[in-house]
Amino acid sequence: MKVNDNLGASESKRFNNMVLTDKWFTTIASDDSGAVVIMNGRLDLEAFRLSGKLKHRIEIRLPYEADEKGMPTREAERIIAQVDDLLRPKMERDKLAILTGNHLGGGVKYWVYYARTDRVFFERLNEALEPLPLLPLEFDNELDPAWEEYLDMLSMNPDEGGDEEDEEGDFAEE
Repeated sequence: MKVNDNLGASESKRFNNMVLTDKWFTTIASDDSGAVVIMNGRLDLEAFRLSGKLKHRIEIRLPYEADEKGMPTREAERIIAQVDDLLRPKMERDKLAILTGNHLGGGVKYWVYYARTDRVFFERLNEALEPLPLLPLEFDNELDPAWEEYLDMLSMNPDEGGDEEDEEGDFAEE
């Protein structure tokens, strides 16, 4: 049986007419070892979430050389910026995937995408990052059609009066 990853014509038009904004919130948290983590979450994605088209939550992790505070060294910062510059435009150009959050700290950079299809996402990821040397990327790929992880992240938005502590109590706000 062949799975069709394409949207129907009218659904595709409606989906492609949704406006993808560049509005973000930033907050400070800490990881399990107490290192500071800068968290950025994208706002105004409700139409995309409710469309039901972006079901795959794909987390990309890039461990990097860190200073004593867990922040990237200059060289690591340069590589992270290159990945940012190459990856996001390639994924978002036709809304194959949308960057919903990114986090930096504790020696790891995270990018979180919601994608229509994981197969094409990973094909594009390889194309996008081809100019770079091989990177020690790690991935989580899960179905999250209700965007539960995204909604959890949104609850950390300090401007919305969200929770100041997650289930494990390790969220710290400055």
